Amino acid sequence: MKKFLSILALITAPILVAHANPSYVQNGFYVTGALGYGYLFTPNNNQNAPTTQGSYSHGGLAGNIGGGYRWAMDSFTSLGLETDYLYNGKATYHNNSTSYGNASYNGTSTVSAQGLGLLAVFFTQWENGINIFGKAGMAYIVQDQNYSSPAVVSGALVSGSQSEHGFQFIGVAGMGYLITSNINLFMEGTYISGHSGGSWTTTDNKVNNNIVQNAQLSAGLSYYF
Repeated sequence: MKKFLSILALITAPILVAHANPSYVQNGFYVTGALGYGYLFTPNNNQNAPTTQGSYSHGGLAGNIGGGYRWAMDSFTSLGLETDYLYNGKATYHNNSTSYGNASYNGTSTVSAQGLGLLAVFFTQWENGINIFGKAGMAYIVQDQNYSSPAVVSGALVSGSQSEHGFQFIGVAGMGYLITSNINLFMEGTYISGHSGGSWTTTDNKVNNNIVQNAQLSAGLSYYF
């Protein structure tokens, strides 16, 4: 037990010392990265529903990596400018066998999105190391739809891949904890604007004609130089 307490003291001592003498916000560069789950607002039914419904998922692994510069407004608050590479997740649709002409097709299709973002950043912290932040800006999103083999979508036989791209609004809100004067661990939620695909067949909801909305929840780390 004494050995365990000694090890625990060695691990926590640097953190306790850092917050006994809190670090203040300073001008400077930083890098940041996060990893989590991304949800794409693709349709809630498969492409050939209801007669050939197969399994599907709206998302998966998502994340971002980037960096920026912050300007101290006072000892605890800063404004910054940040650029990020974004991977927003992937929705997957497994199509059951569907007849088209004299043959049947059961291709799997995916919808994935990634992009580059430029964001303004607001950051404020307390002496105990807890902090909150918000980011807002624009992201250039590239959305790809791929078919592993021919599939029937909305009554048409499709294969290969297709891509959509454009600028979308991005907003981020998060909360963190400074474990040292340079390292911040955080949780954040991200929203990227776009279309909400309610159906594959209606013109105004057709996913392969629009970039879909995206929401993410992730954990990450920032390092301040």
